[in-house]
Amino acid sequence: MLRALLVRHPRPDLEGWRAIGEPAERITYALKQLYAFYSEVEPMLVNALRDAVEMPAVERALGSMSAFLEDATSLLSAGWSPARGRKRFVVAAVRHALAFDTWRSLVREAGLSTNDAAKLMATMVAAAKTTP
Repeated sequence: MLRALLVRHPRPDLEGWRAIGEPAERITYALKQLYAFYSEVEPMLVNALRDAVEMPAVERALGSMSAFLEDATSLLSAGWSPARGRKRFVVAAVRHALAFDTWRSLVREAGLSTNDAAKLMATMVAAAKTTP
């Protein structure tokens, strides 16, 4: 089920993101791509996330998505040069920005466009490197 979905709708390519050196530009680009992906797979992903709670096979199938998001978090957290003690805030902000539920909240509930949601989250990540 989930594998077939990912064949028809592949996740964004992390290598394309890695090629962008400036962290604010990289995360904005990455979030626009990821949020477009979420838009394409939303119905199936909503069901899979719901079913994973009670179905170990679905939870295992979601493991590749979890691994992708962990890799994306590492990549997008790099290069920000956070103030002393702020790295964990940058990582938390990136992790939050990448979350499917964050996208749903901003786009489906708050009515933002994919581009506006990506820009808002990129701004939040940038603020996390210095804001107490």
